[in-house]
Amino acid sequence: MQVIPASDTEFTLSELETAVAELDQLETLPSVAERVLSITADPDCDLADVVDAIAPDPGLTARLMKVANSAYFPRPVDNLRGAIVRLGLRDVRALTVTAALVGGPTSPFIHALWDRSLRCAALAASLARAGRIAVREPFLCGLLHDFGSLVLARLRADAYTDVVGEPDSDEQVERERAAFGYDHCDVGALVAAKWNLPPDLPYVMQFHHAPADIDALELPSPIVDAVRLVALARSIGRADFDFGAADRDLADGFGLDAEALAGATEAAWDVYAAYTRELLGDTASARPKPR
Repeated sequence: MQVIPASDTEFTLSELETAVAELDQLETLPSVAERVLSITADPDCDLADVVDAIAPDPGLTARLMKVANSAYFPRPVDNLRGAIVRLGLRDVRALTVTAALVGGPTSPFIHALWDRSLRCAALAASLARAGRIAVREPFLCGLLHDFGSLVLARLRADAYTDVVGEPDSDEQVERERAAFGYDHCDVGALVAAKWNLPPDLPYVMQFHHAPADIDALELPSPIVDAVRLVALARSIGRADFDFGAADRDLADGFGLDAEALAGATEAAWDVYAAYTRELLGDTASARPKPR
């Protein structure tokens, strides 16, 4: 994917070249994650191949087993194959990427960023089920929509958090552009292309702050729906799972009324709570009540 700046962004060639050059400082996606993504890109892949790809990595195996045996599920599983079957290939793909990246350098900002990303992932998957929305990988799209922020937080360290304040603030994009000449949406799209991530992801990363801008590109509807779905999930996640804060235009476009939004939000909370506990070590102190 060629990065397509948002309509109100102006790049100089040197700024874009600098962004691309700085991305080379990042480690590549770990080989086990690359292999799992490659194998599971085929929905008819052999489950034994997935097990063989994951099993040599004890850390990833342990994380998948922990999530599969979390309180969200009724009965325990005692082997990796059973964990993969329980979670499903889409969640295994997402959790493999998450486990590979969460283990990197951390800070309060990065921890908060992953928390917000897990909210969006759980909501995107739940909303997709509720609305029967034909997005291939809603959890992965929600999980990595803000990945450009993680990249900039690692490249720019304290300077980045000083610029943006907290993850996903209303002024984040404008502050990034003023400070760096580009924003986390552009950087995320570059990384998605660099790492050969699934084809929806560069567009989700690029347009989640401005989903209406994607209409001008005349892309296939599953890609457009992925962007809109993540934007909808983000609007609810930012409001602490208050489905009343959902972007009404996006919700109406998917045919999701208040009852459907409430049910999807309730289901998403259970997934979010389980995943943050097992992946981030967090325990939610109180269950948010949709208003």
